[in-house]
Amino acid sequence: MNNRPLLWLSAISLITSISIVMIAPSANAETPDQCAQRVQSEMSANGFGRSSAATQKVKECYEVPITPTIDFSSNSSGSCSSHGGVSCSAGADIDGSAICNDGWRDSIVWFDDVQACKSTKKYSPYTPSYTNSCPLNSIDAGGGSCKCNIGYRADIITNSCIEYDSYCKKTFGANSYSKNNVCDCKDGYTFSSVGLACVEMPDIIPPSDILDLKAEPGTNDVTLKWSPSTDNKAIKGYIISYDTKPLDTAGMKTDEEAPHAAQVTTNATTISNLAKGVTYYFYVLSRDTAGNSSKHWSNVATATLKDNSPPSKVQNIKIKKQGTKLNIQWDLATDNEGTPTYIVYWSNMKDDLEKPKTSTSHISVKTGKYTFKGYSKKKTYFFAIYALDKSGNFSLSADVLSTASVTK
Repeated sequence: MNNRPLLWLSAISLITSISIVMIAPSANAETPDQCAQRVQSEMSANGFGRSSAATQKVKECYEVPITPTIDFSSNSSGSCSSHGGVSCSAGADIDGSAICNDGWRDSIVWFDDVQACKSTKKYSPYTPSYTNSCPLNSIDAGGGSCKCNIGYRADIITNSCIEYDSYCKKTFGANSYSKNNVCDCKDGYTFSSVGLACVEMPDIIPPSDILDLKAEPGTNDVTLKWSPSTDNKAIKGYIISYDTKPLDTAGMKTDEEAPHAAQVTTNATTISNLAKGVTYYFYVLSRDTAGNSSKHWSNVATATLKDNSPPSKVQNIKIKKQGTKLNIQWDLATDNEGTPTYIVYWSNMKDDLEKPKTSTSHISVKTGKYTFKGYSKKKTYFFAIYALDKSGNFSLSADVLSTASVTK
């Protein structure tokens, strides 16, 4: 067993300059962690929990020499009377027993029972003469102590020399490493407020903007697609917003300010329950796992759902003669897009009105009535009325009415 005390570096060596400390026995030594916990508790109780003074006190805990295990096999116990008496300059052993003048240990006589030395020194640290060799990866530093080789660090718990990288990970956690024999944290990590561990740095980098949003209208919905956003960590999802008019996206900072806001986790989604014949304006915002949003909303993508539903059939057509005029009226048709427009066709041939062409005489009116001028009693006129909605759908059929059936 190697029991020479090791010279060890300050545990907060990354912050302070490198210092060499000799480990010496102490009667009631704390471990560095125990000391740090006690100091933090005491400083917090006095209102200095995260102050620079508290941090410095914690650092000092790791600069206090820790007692190694000492092998006294070469210094057998016995009475100091056979070894030149008690050494007052050496002080007491770590268990309080006396030290003989020649370095032997007296396990029977306790130091405070030795009257000759009682008034000069009591329970004092000392440096005995060791005969054991230094630990692996260390050299004899003289004075009964050992010094770790370059690239190695003293482990005050096991009284051995370990590689710096292993020491850093043991002291500051798995996200620490050795940089030129000084402990540092990996990229993305930093030392905690009291310097006892490497903790993840807050992520303040926003994900990339979306520049290629596309909208594809369907029968009853609109499908949105875009290229995935990128981030230094990871993308959590996307915020979808849309309206029936262009949006001032520069003023939309939160989800609450975005109309019809919805969250999705993939770079494609389908928006349902949209009105047919209405133009919609769509936007997307990316968000990462830290809650950062992309700097800008995406480009605008527009889509209009095509309406394939025709208006209802025009019914109850009535014609009244008034000299050379014909007053025509009918019941209003209904349509899912609102009030339709009416196309009044006429011809002297009935067949022309079964399937009217653009060349067939016609006129467009907004109301359920029309006055036909230029009527001649010598001719027979046929009329047919179709309803036309905003999407260009015609009513499916129309009754053809002849002036021959009009008596007055």
